[in-house]
Amino acid sequence: MSVRSRGIEGKLGQLRGLHELYVLAADLHITLVAVKKTAMMLLDRPLMASCDRIEENTHRQQAWLLTQVGAHAPQVPGVPF
Repeated sequence: MSVRSRGIEGKLGQLRGLHELYVLAADLHITLVAVKKTAMMLLDRPLMASCDRIEENTHRQQAWLLTQVGAHAPQVPGVPF
């Protein structure tokens, strides 16, 4: 895995990079909720369908990221976030 946070090397950098990606995915999810509610209010079915697909992908990405964090965290002694 090559996910690394800016300036942090090794396993801690990988873990920090995964954390940053998870935060981005969470931000996307919050934005998606707002867009989906607006689409529902406007009865925009194509936009609602797009939101559903994006939401499914976002949940899958978040699950993968959590799995990766669980796999990498034990390898980092004393995780300072």
